[in-house]
Amino acid sequence: MKKDLFLLVTLTCSVIGGFSYSDELLPLNIVLAGVRHYDSKVKSIKAEIVDDRIIDSSIRIRAEYTLAFMGPRQYLDEKIWEGKVSSKLKLRNPTRIIVYDGERCWAKVIFNSGRVEYTVTTKRNFNGRLDPRSWLAFTWYDYDRYGLADYLIRRKAKMKGKEKLNGEVCYVLEFKEEKRKGKFWIAPYKGFRLLKSEIIGFNEDGGERFKSVREFIYKRFPDDIWFPVEIRVKLVDFSSGRLRIVHKGVMKLKEIEVNTDVSSLFHLDIPLDTKVFDFDSGRSYLAKDIIPREWKD
Repeated sequence: MKKDLFLLVTLTCSVIGGFSYSDELLPLNIVLAGVRHYDSKVKSIKAEIVDDRIIDSSIRIRAEYTLAFMGPRQYLDEKIWEGKVSSKLKLRNPTRIIVYDGERCWAKVIFNSGRVEYTVTTKRNFNGRLDPRSWLAFTWYDYDRYGLADYLIRRKAKMKGKEKLNGEVCYVLEFKEEKRKGKFWIAPYKGFRLLKSEIIGFNEDGGERFKSVREFIYKRFPDDIWFPVEIRVKLVDFSSGRLRIVHKGVMKLKEIEVNTDVSSLFHLDIPLDTKVFDFDSGRSYLAKDIIPREWKD
């Protein structure tokens, strides 16, 4: 471990100093140490996010929200969630403010009629795709268990060499399993960030069943922090014998604050005499009997 860190520090200094190491192919463990090192630099984030996507070539969804996180704690304020199926059929979901305090997930749900409900559960009901930290792992819903480096280790990825992607030198990692294979482009000059990933799934006969592609754009922040400001995703289905775009979209971050104090956001104002529905017990309780003590002040 100490040897890996020493090599990583040496490499980082070389990158910052402008030296080229384009003829060197780093060992896989050093590249993954670089991924973890730059992951660890991000302690907290607050940003405005715009999510625009198309599902099954016909349903368009647009959402705008404020998101923040600090360690395990998360905050989400959904301002707009609109869907359009056709020129005549439009959808507008209730919006939510969600606070995960590290133990329980609290939600304020605002219905289109103006009615407000409060809920709580020990299960994290954050949609994983809304957290930009999870953009760096293939599976949106297992990021809490596996970051990108751990995911690549779990898939037994191997170093395949280097390629230029949009003019950026990248290390290329690949894995292949019975039912899927993956390819990942990691850019050492941009904080060992993932610039692109491709996952292909196979049918029982070995033919391609689906292809999932993610492409990332990053911004450099103080302390040499690289954080995604845009992600483009596309999921293509081949199972019917023809190409069908199941999902494509783009998420953009604006007004990003990195490593600032966002602790005040992890507090949901709930009137003490209001009922809160507890999904775990299936019962409702007065807020004064269930909310954290510090929220009552």
